[in-house]
Amino acid sequence: MDSGIEDDELFDASELDPAIALPSPLVYRGSLVALLLGSVFAVGLLVLPPVGIDHDRPPASIEGIVGGPVPTMTATAVPSVTATPTATAEATSTTTPAATAQPASTTTPVEAVIYTVRSGDTMSWIGEQFLPAERDLNQFIDEIAALNGIPDITQIQVGQVLEIPG
Repeated sequence: MDSGIEDDELFDASELDPAIALPSPLVYRGSLVALLLGSVFAVGLLVLPPVGIDHDRPPASIEGIVGGPVPTMTATAVPSVTATPTATAEATSTTTPAATAQPASTTTPVEAVIYTVRSGDTMSWIGEQFLPAERDLNQFIDEIAALNGIPDITQIQVGQVLEIPG
C-alpha cells in the first residue's frame, strides 16, 4: 500500500455489514409510539378545544393583527313620507256641480336598514340577507349599490356603512 494507510486502519468485511448500521427494534417501536401519542393529542385538541376559549373572537396570538370583537348588524328605521289624498272641485256650465276626488299616490312606509360591512362580506351575501320576498337578487344588489354610490360591487370595504332599501 503506497498511500500511507496502515492495515489496522482499513475496514474489514464484518465492519461493512449494513445490518450494523440499523437501529435496534426498540428505537423503531419507541418512535412509532411517540408518533401515535402526538397524533392522538393533536386530534384531541382539534375536536375538543381547551375550556374557556371564546369562539366569537380570534385567537389571542393573532388578535392584534385582525382586530377586536366582530361588529354586529344594527338596524335603524328611516321615516318615509306618505302623501295624503286631496280633493278638487270643478264647476261646469250645467246646473249640477261635479266634484271629483283624486287621491295622490300613497306609499307604504319603507324602513331602510343601515348595515356595517364586516370582514368576509360580499354584496351577494348582504343582498341575500336582506332580500325582500319576490325580488330578484341581482336587481336588489344593483339597487343597494346605486343607493350607496358604489360603482363596483366587488370593492366594498370593511367598516363601510351601507343603507339597505326595505
